[in-house]
Amino acid sequence: MFNLPTSTITTGHSLGWSPIAEPALDLRHSGLSPEGMLALFQTQIERLDGEIDGLFARMTQQQKQTELINGVLIVAQKHRSIGNEDEVFDGSDAFNELERALAKAKANLPESSPARARIDDAIRTLRASDPTKAEPGKIDGYVSEPEMNSIRSALETAKTDIGGDSQQMMVKLQSFVSQKQQFISLFSNMLQTDHQASMTAINNIRGG
Repeated sequence: MFNLPTSTITTGHSLGWSPIAEPALDLRHSGLSPEGMLALFQTQIERLDGEIDGLFARMTQQQKQTELINGVLIVAQKHRSIGNEDEVFDGSDAFNELERALAKAKANLPESSPARARIDDAIRTLRASDPTKAEPGKIDGYVSEPEMNSIRSALETAKTDIGGDSQQMMVKLQSFVSQKQQFISLFSNMLQTDHQASMTAINNIRGG
């Protein structure tokens, strides 16, 4: 008997997804013709391929997000602090470079991403590093060493947030690939068994 676990055709998009054991789907007693079973096989393979392709696309996007954050970290690590404690100005090159890098990284993160909230924290720290020294129409360009440390910490945490999502998607991807392989193997075995049974019947008829 050929039993196909319905977990092989489960689809899902949330990061909390996990395969759930469900009653088996018995194709031999499903009433499907060979053509019908082939159509079902093709449909489920297409579904699994769609899930796999979607995960690859999301993982590629997250890799890009991580690379952007690494780029911001490179900028942030160039300076222990930015500006001078007794200055308030429109913004130094270092200040503007870091602000642009943070904005670019944020733009490539989904609204709901925890990593985006970390980038927002870093931007707030940069733009309000010493509000007591700010003047109307001016940017406080002085960013102290502790504030730079806070910005770098927020960026590292953002990378960790993205890495956690990537690990979950990798587990999910491995599960879908395994399901596809199992589905193909089971279906192939079923076809081989049916072929052998048909050949046995033909040989019995010829022998008779």
